[in-house]
Parts: sequence; C-alpha cells; structure tokens
Amino acid sequence: MNARRERPEVAYPSARRWRRGVVAIMLPALLGVTACGAFSQTADPTSTIEVDRDNREEGDIEGQLGDTHKVYDLEVTVVSVKRVAEYSEIDSRGYIEAVVRMENTTSKDIDYDRSDWRIEKPDGTISNTTNVADISQLTDDAVPAGGTVEGTVVFAVGEESGQFAVLFVSASMRPDDELSRERGVWVFESHAEDAE
Repeated sequence: MNARRERPEVAYPSARRWRRGVVAIMLPALLGVTACGAFSQTADPTSTIEVDRDNREEGDIEGQLGDTHKVYDLEVTVVSVKRVAEYSEIDSRGYIEAVVRMENTTSKDIDYDRSDWRIEKPDGTISNTTNVADISQLTDDAVPAGGTVEGTVVFAVGEESGQFAVLFVSASMRPDDELSRERGVWVFESHAEDAE
C-alpha cells in the first residue's frame, strides 16, 4: 500500500509577521487617503462658489461676478451686472445689464457672437440677449490675438427675482464631443426692487 500522509497546513511565524507588517503599513496610508476625501463625492473642482443650481451641466466652470474663467482659449469675465427697470416709457420689460470681457491669450483671432452670452433665470429657463433701442451692446466679431474685447449685453428678465447666472457658451470654439464642452457660469442674486 502506498499511502501518503497529508501534512496539515502550518502558518509560519514569518508569514504572519509579514502580513501584519503589510497591514501596519497599508492601514495608515488607506486612512490618510480617505481622510483627504479621495473616495468621497465632492463638488466640481472648477467651482469657486457653493451654490445649488438645478441646471448644472458637465463642463460648467462656476464662479462669482468678477471671477475670470478660462473657457477654451479665452479668459472670460463678467465684470458687473445691474438691474434696470426700464430704458424708456415704452421699453419697461425689466432687464439685467452685464458688462463682460473676453481676453484672447492665443496667437490667432477667435470669433464670438453676442448670442454666446445667455442668462439662466431663477425658474431655470435660459434666455438670449435682447435688443434695446439706444443701448450699445456687443456685436458679433472676433477677439484679436493677444487682445481684449469688453462690452455690454442686456437680458430681459421681467420681475423675476432670485438666483440668476450669466452663461458663456462659445459657438465658434465648441467641440463636437459633448463631454469636452465648457461653459462659463457666473452666479448672482438679483431682485426686481434692486432696479435703477
């Protein structure tokens, strides 16, 4: 008879020490990483403010008035906004007037349209700029290489009050890939009673 005797598996002390050593090294490292928030869901790192926007999209670069965002190849800023009740007796729809600036740091001209600028209202709707008699607004043009364009855009907002956002969505630089899309967003509060 050729019987083989099975040897029981033995955990050698050196193997146990090795496992304890790995745990002793890895546990603090793992705790350190999780403490830094590496595994937690955080707000978009491109946001400079904490706001609750239902219309937030992938690629939104959020900030406050006065912040400069790099949107594709332009350094874009919403310099200021003001509430205007009316521009004349026959033009009293209620407006937000924004002064905006686009700086081109590249070596080629970059086209822009006034329609690249939009406003997100408190109810979530998005509107284009509106024509107003006797108010000089940005016209479709190009930001020259190494140059800056600054101008005014006007939005009709009626009596709406609450959280607004000025949006910059470039038509000329927009990529085909939706996941690579960028949108400048400047969030602010405005109320009808603030109108000048």
